[in-house]
Amino acid sequence: MKTLLLTCSGALLAFGLTFSACKKSSSSQTFQSKGVITLNLLFTCAGCPGGGYYVRFNSDTATLYHIDNDLTPFGITTSSTFLVNVTATWKLDRNAPQAANVAAGDNVIITALKIDN
Repeated sequence: MKTLLLTCSGALLAFGLTFSACKKSSSSQTFQSKGVITLNLLFTCAGCPGGGYYVRFNSDTATLYHIDNDLTPFGITTSSTFLVNVTATWKLDRNAPQAANVAAGDNVIITALKIDN
C-alpha cells in the first residue's frame, strides 16, 4: 500500500510539474488592431519627431498615428517594402513631443507586432 501511494504521489508530482513548466506559444498571442504601416522620411522639423513610421488602424481610419518606437525588433526597417499590413498591440505615448504634422495624442508605441503581408 505504501508503494502504491508513493507511486501515485510521484506520478501526480511529475504531471503537475510538466504542465506548470509549459508556456503558451507566441502564435497564440492576442493582438489589439489590424492596420497599415507607412514610412515618411521627407517631413522633418527642428526639435520634433517628424518623419518616421506611421500606422493607420482599420478601426480608426481617420487617424494617422506616429509610431514612437523602433520597429527593427519586429522586422520592419527603412528598406522594407511599404505599405506593410500588420496586426499590432499598441498604447498611446502620452509623453511624446509633438511633431508639427501629428495631432496631440496621436503618438503610439507598438508593443507587439505581426506582419500580415
